[in-house]
Amino acid sequence: MKIIAGTFGVKGSAFIGGGRLHIESSKKASYTPEQIQSVEVDQVNEKRFSVGSALIGALLLGLILTAFLGGVGLVAGLLIGALGGFVSEKHNAAEVAFVDGNKVRLLCTPRAVNKLIRLKG
Repeated sequence: MKIIAGTFGVKGSAFIGGGRLHIESSKKASYTPEQIQSVEVDQVNEKRFSVGSALIGALLLGLILTAFLGGVGLVAGLLIGALGGFVSEKHNAAEVAFVDGNKVRLLCTPRAVNKLIRLKG
């Protein structure tokens, strides 16, 4: 699991092993299930522009529409392809709070989310 925020910094990793949650960042820590105060899970949607996708889409649509509509088709294809360059990605995030006041926000796989929830009990 990747650390993205919290009192441990914005870089580092966390993993579950030996019945504990281990944090490896600028500060290192290891927590038992009893030391975990709460686990909140949500899904983060990230939308960003991909130049590569926009170029490929613009070229392909431009060529196809040029065959049918000529110069107008080329312009339309380039515009539609550029607008199609937005890529949406979904990530699972978990906010874990500990009894000592520390907290950490993690990017997790679905399997890691399940492990965190089971660890907290």
